[in-house]
Amino acid sequence: MKLGIFSDTHLGFASGTKRHSDALMQAKQALQILVDEKVDAVLMIGDFFDEEIPRQETWHDAFELLEIALKAGKTNLKISVEKRDAKPVKKGFEGIPVIAIHGTHEHRGKDYKNALEILEKAGFLIHLHASKALLESEKEKVCVFGLSGVPEKHAKDALKAWNPKPEKDCLNVLLLHQSFTEFLPFDDEMTATLSLEDLPKGFDFVINGHLHWSLEKKIGNSVFLMPGSTITTQLKSHESSKQKGVMLLDSKTKKVSFKEIPKQRQVFYEKLKFEKAEPAKVLEKAEAAISGFLKKNTSSLEPLIRVKCTGSLAKGFSSSDISFAGIEEKFSGRALLSLDKDFSSEAFKQTIAELRELQKQKKSISQTGLDILEKKLQETSFGNAFDVRQIFELLSEGKNEEVEKLLQKPRKD
Repeated sequence: MKLGIFSDTHLGFASGTKRHSDALMQAKQALQILVDEKVDAVLMIGDFFDEEIPRQETWHDAFELLEIALKAGKTNLKISVEKRDAKPVKKGFEGIPVIAIHGTHEHRGKDYKNALEILEKAGFLIHLHASKALLESEKEKVCVFGLSGVPEKHAKDALKAWNPKPEKDCLNVLLLHQSFTEFLPFDDEMTATLSLEDLPKGFDFVINGHLHWSLEKKIGNSVFLMPGSTITTQLKSHESSKQKGVMLLDSKTKKVSFKEIPKQRQVFYEKLKFEKAEPAKVLEKAEAAISGFLKKNTSSLEPLIRVKCTGSLAKGFSSSDISFAGIEEKFSGRALLSLDKDFSSEAFKQTIAELRELQKQKKSISQTGLDILEKKLQETSFGNAFDVRQIFELLSEGKNEEVEKLLQKPRKD
């Protein structure tokens, strides 16, 4: 049995912008690849829509996309769907069956119907949530289990409560749509509660959506797959290294292949680091990076280019002295740019370094403040004209008027 896999089409993404048609264009190519490969069934791993409640125009896009599978010819598969608190139901399906879970973008409360439940009611797909579908051909069986996307803080508990068990004499496939701690840059339990160690045992394949880059990873006796999204929604470095596409799974050989979407925007990302730089130098390097990426672009579409400038600026300059307006105007119509700046001034960095050094010396808060005040006065025209400790003690007691009188006294040169 040949299974096609794609995820995170995000229909409706970037509505009202220059990229408004990208989501449908790339999703249609993705599904057409699977149809051309003559797959027996399609697995869609969540975030079909970008919005919880899609607009009418987005519904139109969804119908146009799913018609590709419906019109692909009648399937020979027998499909039995078993949902919670319900007996298994035999499903007939026109065209190539699409088995889907909803993602975090489509998640709604238990008293509301989500967008994929509506598509199921209309006959476009089979929707799974804490449920399973048995696919049978003349020679083999594939059991697809699906837990749709839930809020991250509940994901681990939801998977544990469902506790799916693989079927005997079947290829067992588990569909999920969640974050995993191993793929996050920081440890934040509110962002991800699931770890790869929490995955139930005995499944041949675990296929996860939500994360937008593709991956194939062996975990014990299972294979963990991520098809990635069919469209770039966030310009991140790891998404710029590989093109978007779909996966094909041969249930007999258990081999997985990846096929790129033919027409898509290329993504380029670069982080430029500076030290004591002047604004003109920052702009020069950013422009050079963009020009270099444009030479590498092989698509007929304007590429997505993100350049992030970080580090420190020369003394006397701040981030407000850097304007990317000229660069954006120069490359208008040639690239879709995202230009970021994240600079700290050299003076600020020096102050932080001084505070850290004082902290290492384990000085009291009062002594630390006194040392800083003394150093700053030394850098002014006041020099050693005043008793710094006296001024500091008066300030700490809130006696600001007495401090003003001291500062206004004539200095003895």
